[in-house]
Amino acid sequence: MIRYFLVAFFAIFVFIPTVQAADPFESTACVSGTSTMLYNSKELMVLSFEMKGIVRSNTNSEIFNNVSEMCVGLVCKMGDDITQRGYCKYMYPNGDITIMEWDGKANGGNWKLLLGTGKWEGIKASGTWSILQRAKPIAPGTVQSCRIIKGTYELPKYSSELELGNILMKAHEAKQKIPVVSAHNPSLDVKGVYRVQKAYVEQRLSRDQIAGFKAGFCTKAAQKRSGLYAPAAGVLFASGNS
Repeated sequence: MIRYFLVAFFAIFVFIPTVQAADPFESTACVSGTSTMLYNSKELMVLSFEMKGIVRSNTNSEIFNNVSEMCVGLVCKMGDDITQRGYCKYMYPNGDITIMEWDGKANGGNWKLLLGTGKWEGIKASGTWSILQRAKPIAPGTVQSCRIIKGTYELPKYSSELELGNILMKAHEAKQKIPVVSAHNPSLDVKGVYRVQKAYVEQRLSRDQIAGFKAGFCTKAAQKRSGLYAPAAGVLFASGNS
């Protein structure tokens, strides 16, 4: 049976409130893990650690909300001065990933994102982190703590419908979830969305064929809920691949 890829259905997202540029957020991350002492003396202490846990948003933000976290890092103590740095990987419920680089002192510091996949591709994000609570280790060589992550983030705004079509094609080829186009360009109107669809379909036709068309949002009630003023039309591909 032919499955369909109804590109125009993502027109609905153009009219739903989306992430704004430099959107502020705050999240709480709680982790547990193990530490390894590399060197310890009166003058110098160096240890490494690996932590795993979960992050939840305190501000109902999409970023850093209900995500799994894995961090690795190093702590160095020279006299009374403590410095630390490392990297964290965050996995979202749909499988999207973000990678963080961070550094700081004993109880806080700065961070920035180095990479994002899926919805978070091209993201720019940075901020601060601070220790909320350190617990007594449940077992020797382990660490348990919670921290607050604050910052702002911004997704790229692509001005070209062709660029957005390329993003959709890239997601299709990688078998990833189709990105929310309005997150990349909230100013798109319905005509702009159809131009994005056209750019995507033209690329798909290099290795596929059009088998038919599909209409959605055909009732006035559905259009009103979605902020549309007419039905939306999309393409059915002969391959059956969405």
